[in-house]
Amino acid sequence: MTTELIVDLPKFDTGQYEGCEFIMSGRDAKLTVRFSELPSFGITFFRIRWHQFTALPNCSEEMTKNAYFRLVELNDSKPLATFLDADKSPRKPYKKLHHYKIFLDGTGCHEVFAESASTFNIVEPLSLDDASRWSRLRHAYGAASDIPDLLRQLAYLPTSRDTDEPWFSLYSALAHQGDIYSASFAAVPHVISALSIAPSKADSSFFQFPAWVEICRQKKSVPVPDDLREAYFAALARLPSLVAAASDREWDDSFLAVALSAIASAKGHGATAEAVQELSADVAKKFMEWWFTR
Repeated sequence: MTTELIVDLPKFDTGQYEGCEFIMSGRDAKLTVRFSELPSFGITFFRIRWHQFTALPNCSEEMTKNAYFRLVELNDSKPLATFLDADKSPRKPYKKLHHYKIFLDGTGCHEVFAESASTFNIVEPLSLDDASRWSRLRHAYGAASDIPDLLRQLAYLPTSRDTDEPWFSLYSALAHQGDIYSASFAAVPHVISALSIAPSKADSSFFQFPAWVEICRQKKSVPVPDDLREAYFAALARLPSLVAAASDREWDDSFLAVALSAIASAKGHGATAEAVQELSADVAKKFMEWWFTR
């Protein structure tokens, strides 16, 4: 087997490595690698079919080869070939599988069969337990002290039908009639973090809310508080990969518009992102008729 480098972890002194956490959620998983005095680093594996962890004392030389604090793909993987040959299911829940490996010195080796992998720097959002800071942030009705409790509920991936909570209150307070507030920017990283739990199952509001906040930010030139900027923009940058992770779900006109809007907003195209949210099949047809007859 040969290895292909997917990503090197950020440069660091090996003594700064503090450990890792591998969390499965549905068919996806997130590996978080933590360092002292440096941002954590994340790898999301989408549509996993197999995962194996080998603790450091049991790691062979082959497991560490070319994968020392690096995510690599094993080409011509015999274990993967054997797995695929044994999968006789007529409806496979994946398009193409890859054999990924990463060796973390002091911990061990993670190996994964997954459809794809995406890496990102983890910038910690404003803690939901920082009551003092949230009380100084503002939303449509005043101090944002009530927002952390609403955001905690997102971990259960609630729907946003009609007046379902917590979405009804979040939209009302943080994206009120096109206005956004300092607390809106603090909330977005938490919404996107919850979305990453299961992008193929999450309600469309998990994509729409951060897109709408960014649309309004650009449209009205609303400044992001300095202490919230890094986490806000790092979270937005994750939206395109999370849209891709939702590619195997059913996309009706409504979800299609939200997904395209999320990508456009994350890439800085606020006007396009807003227009796309209105682009139903009927509106698209009328637009094309206008375009060719203008």
